[in-house]
Amino acid sequence: MIAINTMYHRVLALSIVVVGLICGGIALIYSQNTKTMSAGAIKENRNEIIVVLQPSSGVSVKMGSFSSRESNRVDNINRLLKEYGSEVRKIEIPIPKESPPATEYYQIFHSGDPTRLLEALKAEDWVESAYLKPKSEDPGGF
Repeated sequence: MIAINTMYHRVLALSIVVVGLICGGIALIYSQNTKTMSAGAIKENRNEIIVVLQPSSGVSVKMGSFSSRESNRVDNINRLLKEYGSEVRKIEIPIPKESPPATEYYQIFHSGDPTRLLEALKAEDWVESAYLKPKSEDPGGF
C-alpha cells in the first residue's frame, strides 16, 4: 500500500508540475503578445499621410525632407516636418521604362494632429493631392 501511495503522490506531483508549466507557458505567451500589441499601438498612434506630387514638379526627397532647386518652395513644409519630428520617404512603384514620367507617391509618418500639415501640403502648387491614410482595423474586433 505504501508503494501505491508513493506512486500516486509522484503522479500527482508530476501532474501539478505539468499544469504549472502549461500555465506558465500561457502566461509567457500572453505577456509576449501584450508587449507586441503595445509596440503596435505606439506605431498606430502615428498618422500616415500619403502625398502625391504633380508630375515634373521638380520636387524630390533627400534625407527625409522635400528638396527642390528653389529651396523656398519646400521650406514651409520642411519646417512643419521638423517641428513634428516627421520624415518623408518615397513609395517605390515599379514602372516600365517606356512609360511617360509617372506620378510620385510619398509617405509621411506624423505624430500628433495632421490637420495643419495636410492643409499646408494641399496649398502647395507642387502637390497634386495629400490625404490621411485610414488606420487599419482588426476585422474580428466587432
